Order: sequence, then C-alpha cells, then structure tokens
Amino acid sequence: MIPDALVRHPLERTDRSCRHFYREKVLVRIAVAVLSALLAGCDKMSTRFVSGLSAEERAQAAELPVYRGQPPEGTYRTIGPVEGLSCRITHDDVYQVSEENAIEELQRAAFRVGANAVTNVDCAREDRSQSARRCFRSINCRGVAVRRTGEASN
Repeated sequence: MIPDALVRHPLERTDRSCRHFYREKVLVRIAVAVLSALLAGCDKMSTRFVSGLSAEERAQAAELPVYRGQPPEGTYRTIGPVEGLSCRITHDDVYQVSEENAIEELQRAAFRVGANAVTNVDCAREDRSQSARRCFRSINCRGVAVRRTGEASN
C-alpha cells in the first residue's frame, strides 16, 4: 500500500498549472498593453516635435531670426537644410496645423545644429494624398540653417 503523504490529489497538479498559466497570461497582457502605449505615444511625438531640447533651449531657439529670402548683409556660414513640420495625425485630432508651429519646429531644428538664423524659408500645406508622412494635414517649412560669422561691412 502507498502512504497517503506520497499520493497527490489528481486536481492538485492541474490547479498549480492553471495558476502558473494564468499568471503568465496576465503578465503577457500587461507587457503588450505597456508596449502598445509607449509605441502609440512615440508615433505622435516623433512627427510633431523636435525632442531633446530643454525649456531654456526652446526659448533660445524661438529667438532665431527666420528670413523668407536672403539674410541681411554680413558673413554667414551655411550649416545645411532644416525642416519643420506641423502635423495633424487624423481627421478628428484636436491639434490644428499652423505655419507658426512649423516655423517653431524649423527654428528648433536649426538651433540643434548650431545655427543662429534660418534663411530661404518656404512653407507648403500638404494633405494625406500629397504627403508620404502619416499626417492627415500638415504644413512643412524648409530652410537653410546658417551661422553669422561676421558683421556687415559699411
């Protein structure tokens, strides 16, 4: 005869397996929910904002002069092309695109590369059919980041 201590109830093993299975299932659901939330947040942020600037740096970037054509007389070093985007993700998104927001993003992009002005700025409105981006509506401003290196000659 087998001692009672060595005999297990048939459901005892199943109960432990079910608890382990349930615990894994809950952890997978939590991980999927957290990952989905992070990816959804990154998607919207990356298309709207130039990240990595402190409040002080954003304020300094807002002071960068923006010229639709050539800048005033002086010596400038060209840094390179920059772009600013104001993007409305979906038709029911509360964010309204504006040229002012696109210019702010353009200034921030120029600030990040060390410019102290943006020249030859041109802005264009785009809708989903014209844009390769994931924007329902957008305004895209492009320009040339420059750094003034000398004063104008008199």
